[in-house]
Amino acid sequence: MCSILHRRLPHHQAFTLELSPAAVMHDATMNNIDWNSFRIAVVDDNSINQKIIVKLLKKHLNIHIQPEDIFHNGHHCLHALAQKEYDLILLDIEMPVLDGMETAVRIRNGLPTPPLETESLGDSVNDFSASGAPTLTILPLNRNVPIVAVTCSALDHQREHYLSLGMNEVVAKPLQPPLLVDAVKRHLRTAQARRDGARVTRHSQDASWDSDDSTALGPSSSSASSRGRSASCEPRRTSSSTSTSPPLRDSPALRIRKIFETSIHAKSDSDTSNSPPPN
Repeated sequence: MCSILHRRLPHHQAFTLELSPAAVMHDATMNNIDWNSFRIAVVDDNSINQKIIVKLLKKHLNIHIQPEDIFHNGHHCLHALAQKEYDLILLDIEMPVLDGMETAVRIRNGLPTPPLETESLGDSVNDFSASGAPTLTILPLNRNVPIVAVTCSALDHQREHYLSLGMNEVVAKPLQPPLLVDAVKRHLRTAQARRDGARVTRHSQDASWDSDDSTALGPSSSSASSRGRSASCEPRRTSSSTSTSPPLRDSPALRIRKIFETSIHAKSDSDTSNSPPPN
């Protein structure tokens, strides 16, 4: 049944909007999102900025950012992306070791990154990637994770450059809570929609597999049972039953033998008829 929403218009005209059950369910799901069920990475080399972002998300969305999801540079973030799946990345631009722009490029292209131990050697991530040192690769699903740049370098041409690198949105510093919260909610809603879509896809696939299994097993099982019934109902044949197979054809040797025996019998009969009667 469709839900009906009525709105009173001028001149006593009724405006009716019909929503499908799927649309009603989707709207209800979007209004009851558990924001704390998502995993968000906060990437910023400034500890004060980290604390501000964490407190804003906790205050407005009840999101509790775990310490292991807070990173001081892009290299640490890439290392985590190789081990865990994330729903959103809040990414600073100007950071040591690996800045936000290079981090975004590596995420979108799935480029390998060296392990964290290489930082103590003093070379850049790019140098180690080219040298053939042991590297890590981020998880495939993390390549499409939404990335929101949180930076003080947010002029128009800079925003365009960040978006061209694969980032999804830019929020300027100093932070304005409504702008940051709205950006987070917008991209987490998209993540929730992806979750629901994946859940529906898995459900439909399971239903399809169950249907295929029943279809594959049904005819064979029914035919087996029918064969069992026909075998049980069919009368048994006795040894007196005759074969209905056609007789075998005579071979040339057999035909010659028959002709020879016939001629012998005919000559014997002729000799018997010509012999004199007994005294």
